[in-house]
Amino acid sequence: MAERGPWAGANARWLSGALLGGPYSTSRWRHGGGALADVGPHVVDLLDAALGAVVDVPVAHHAEPDLWNVVLAHDSGATSALTLSMRMPLRPTVTEVDVYGDGGRLVLSGRATRADQCYALLLDDFTGMVRAGRVRHALDAGRGLRVQRTLDRVGAALAAV
Repeated sequence: MAERGPWAGANARWLSGALLGGPYSTSRWRHGGGALADVGPHVVDLLDAALGAVVDVPVAHHAEPDLWNVVLAHDSGATSALTLSMRMPLRPTVTEVDVYGDGGRLVLSGRATRADQCYALLLDDFTGMVRAGRVRHALDAGRGLRVQRTLDRVGAALAAV
């Protein structure tokens, strides 16, 4: 997504009823951390990839039913807004990220690739790295730490209210 920019901003929504019933609805950690802990890392990662590193969380709000509304400020000068819930009685799940700016508007909607296919691609990438002797990857533990620090900033912004 970043290649078509520069992007001025983005909106992301992940709204589901996953914690209302189904195979993962009894998971204690999912209920404890809610949508921010479960799907938040994925959404923040996409926004970070499109707009640049998150440098601030000017707004964070959490209400029932597990509804998170967050504004992120990125090092590119762009801002993004995300809305997350896993206790919203919606079928099918709403997953949408859109970016906008000089490059127009680009929308990523839904999940076109099945989970097992995503996992197979991940394994192919990993085995390719091993065969080539590569030890660096753009989606490494450092990136994961950056995403986690952003989630921690959301928690801090929420506590400051």
